[in-house]
Amino acid sequence: MLFLTYVTFATLLIIALLHVIWGLGILWPLKDEKSLVNAIAGFQAVEKMPPATASFFVAFIVLVAAAISLDLGRKVLIFPPKIALIGGAGVAIVFLSRGLLGYTRFWTKLTPEEPFRSLDSVLYSPLCLALGVSFSALAWSFGT
Repeated sequence: MLFLTYVTFATLLIIALLHVIWGLGILWPLKDEKSLVNAIAGFQAVEKMPPATASFFVAFIVLVAAAISLDLGRKVLIFPPKIALIGGAGVAIVFLSRGLLGYTRFWTKLTPEEPFRSLDSVLYSPLCLALGVSFSALAWSFGT
């Protein structure tokens, strides 16, 4: 479980860092705002990034999830054990739900813009499913 803990933590740290970068107005890895929005959001008629506060909020939530992964892996004690377990189960449900949502007709119709549509199928949704499975395993091992 140690490897799973660190891989989960590192993945979430990278995701949080990306949101901080975007919150600072840096358009990396693309050059213009419209291209970045089409790559990371995919909603029709959206041409601007969300407000910085939204990106920073997502980064904060992802960092909380990262901290929970360390708790579940018994590497640190940030949260009380019951909170870590409930939080880990909640994070697992959120990631599994988002991962599965990516393969529904509803989500495909809601987010038709390319390259998001392709990236969601091959990267975003599978990553969410992997993180959901990871949190499920970490929470399961923590609870036993």
